[in-house]
Amino acid sequence: MLFIVNAMDNENFASAVKATGRKKLIIAGVTNDVCTVYPALSLVRDGYEVQVVADGGGSQAPAKLWRFSLGP
Repeated sequence: MLFIVNAMDNENFASAVKATGRKKLIIAGVTNDVCTVYPALSLVRDGYEVQVVADGGGSQAPAKLWRFSLGP
């Protein structure tokens, strides 16, 4: 199974976005700190105007991240 963090790194997805011909995009993701930020940065780099639906996704609570990074 292939895991892709940045949707724009997937050739099929990136081609579909380009095929729309739009330069202004509204995006959301499951997690804002990964699923949204990486494609948003890539899209801005590629000349798109990006609006993020920030409350359309979430992020891990800092305490939970700490627990996963340091163990129980």
